[in-house]
Amino acid sequence: AGTTVGAVSKDDIPEIGSMILESRKTPHMAELISLLFELLFCEEKDEQFVAITEVLAECHQTVLEESDFSMASSILKRIEELKKIISAKSEERAKLLGRISDNAKTPDSIDTLGKIYSGGRVTDFDTFFGYLDNLAVSAFPVVATIWEDSRFPFSRQKALNFLKKIEKQDLNSFLNLARDRSASLTREIISILATISEKTEIAHLEDFVNHPDKAIRLDVIQALGKSGDEASNKILLRFLSDNDTKIRTAALRNLKYLKADATLDHVNQ
Repeated sequence: AGTTVGAVSKDDIPEIGSMILESRKTPHMAELISLLFELLFCEEKDEQFVAITEVLAECHQTVLEESDFSMASSILKRIEELKKIISAKSEERAKLLGRISDNAKTPDSIDTLGKIYSGGRVTDFDTFFGYLDNLAVSAFPVVATIWEDSRFPFSRQKALNFLKKIEKQDLNSFLNLARDRSASLTREIISILATISEKTEIAHLEDFVNHPDKAIRLDVIQALGKSGDEASNKILLRFLSDNDTKIRTAALRNLKYLKADATLDHVNQ
């Protein structure tokens, strides 16, 4: 039979703290984390619930520092599960738990993950990207850095797969973040958008009409030409006013529906 865990007394908190220090040296961190989740589920006093949550947050930080992304991912997933259970009784407790996940997505936390990668401390990219999955679009800067780093083809491909997932989850944030990256990554993102069948998402390519990089503008034109619908055609019309002859020529070659009055007006000009 399972053991029932009662409420934690104030005197127990320092003891849990010492358990964390010991767990850093032993393989028992998983046991400690399981205990903390059980305590959180059973705890009746708000003061102690807060204290235990803080200990769990410290455990999450510890396993990240140790590059144990499997354990870190497990913590975030179990937090989401526990939030669903306790939210019906206490929305405040659910929010308190959620702060651990929210803090994992802050710029400082993402920067720390970038340093872990740059420092060569990622030994298992499967568990690393598994952890990044929990962060969704917030992980974009780290994933972009990995993609731009051509030293490791395997991890670069995983980064590309991750970017495709982000695009499906939050396209607007994906595009906003992409604009601040290298030209090579921006071109890759345009390539991803070109494979999308939804015409409403293809329309986002219009954001790149005035991009200063000529190669990127040409990529956009090619992507719109492949789409070949009227919405893409309208975006292509804007390229006919480009100052570069090559851009205007490429746009004209990719235009469809040339019988449309708006298209003919632009071409005649």
